Formats: sequence, C-alpha cells, structure tokens
Amino acid sequence: LFGWLSYTLSRSERFLEGDRKIVFAFDQTHVLNLAISYAVSGWTFGARFQLATGRPVGDIYDPNGEHTVFDADDDDFDPNSGGRRTRLPTYHQLDVRIDREWRLGPIKGSVFLDVINVYSAQNSEGYQYSYDFTQRGKTPGLPILPTIGVRGVYE
Repeated sequence: LFGWLSYTLSRSERFLEGDRKIVFAFDQTHVLNLAISYAVSGWTFGARFQLATGRPVGDIYDPNGEHTVFDADDDDFDPNSGGRRTRLPTYHQLDVRIDREWRLGPIKGSVFLDVINVYSAQNSEGYQYSYDFTQRGKTPGLPILPTIGVRGVYE
C-alpha cells in the first residue's frame, strides 16, 4: 500500500498600469491531490482524487449595463470585459485504475483499465456565450472516460 497527499496554496497575479493588479489567467489558488495504490498478487488497484479552485476567466461586464458593443463593420457583437475577472466553479474529479501484471517468456507486461472522472463530475472548462453575449453557459469537461490498455516489454 502506498500513496501521497499534497496541497498547494499559490497566488498568481499580474500587475497593470496605475498599481492595479488582476489574478493571472492560469491561477489556481488551492489544489489538493490524493493518490493511493494497493498491490497484491500481480494486481494493482489505485485511485486519484483532485480538488482545485476554478481558474479565473474574463467577465463580460460594463458599468453602464451594456455587455457588448455592436460592430457594424463586422456585423457582430464585441464583448466588453471591463478588465474584471470571475472564477470558474471548483473543480473535482476521481480517477481509478486496475492493473494486472504478467510474464510470457522474455516478455513482461500488464493489462490495465483506467477510468477518468468516475462519478461524472460536471466540471466547467470555460464559458460559452450567446451571439450577443447576454447569456452564458458552461463548457463541460470530460465525462466518464474508460481506457483499456496493454503494455509489453521484451527483456
């Protein structure tokens, strides 16, 4: 039985003119990871859990209540972020793995099953906006993703 637990507290900011600062686009202030694995008789069972604050994204905002400006030259709407940022929702995911080792003469290998996002967490990877930017919806991350694989090594 082995595993590890890690927690990261980090803050990444950008400094703008006039002593203004904003959170950097890839900032994840809190990140928690837990991994555990158990090996017995050629079988290995493992799991990984991750929990992280959502990353910052530009917020479509205007102090006058106007979210967009119509660009008649391009015949479309241009968003107005006003420089504000908001965060995506907290991200969490559980992955599991089952691995079976084998040997066939000079060939050693394993067969495995990985299942990513076991409980199908609806993690948001970003936002999608309507054509005029008045409505937004979440861009979903991966659903449950099972993967079967074979690994072999000639010794």
